[in-house]
Amino acid sequence: MCNSLARELSCTNPIAYSCNKSRRRMRNATAEALKQLMDTAGSQRELVLDSGNGKVRLDFKAENLELWRDTLQSVELAGNLLVACESNSGPLNSTRLSWIVGAAIRTSKIESASAASTLLQQLGASNAQADLVALQCPGLGEDLTWAFYLDRHGWLSGAPVTNQDELQRPTAP
Repeated sequence: MCNSLARELSCTNPIAYSCNKSRRRMRNATAEALKQLMDTAGSQRELVLDSGNGKVRLDFKAENLELWRDTLQSVELAGNLLVACESNSGPLNSTRLSWIVGAAIRTSKIESASAASTLLQQLGASNAQADLVALQCPGLGEDLTWAFYLDRHGWLSGAPVTNQDELQRPTAP
């Protein structure tokens, strides 16, 4: 495993949290791709995708976007990936994705969708689910924070940490 990926996967390594809480502005391409996904989701405000080895749910419900946004603002060490895990101690890659009462919300700074896919696989998502997320989540590992959990049915659920206002503002080129 390369050193940069090892840093990304270590919760206890401060280098993994080099970003600050001020979020970067989404690029036009990210904002447009996110708007297209949200339009595709329609009034249900969620997309359910079949990876071939487990479902992936992309959630765009306003109340859930607000919950994740508030969560990101409340964590000490912000990153561009939030994950609900079974444990909040030790290296991030030593725990599993979860969504249980009292789940530990962990952050990581990732540098690419590929790194996010690798981490999600290590946390318990199937390879197919993690690869689908890397393809379908605009800005993942770049200019948009995403939050993920694995529900009790084994579905990998993700949500962009954004809000409707952010999609209406001018974006960076």
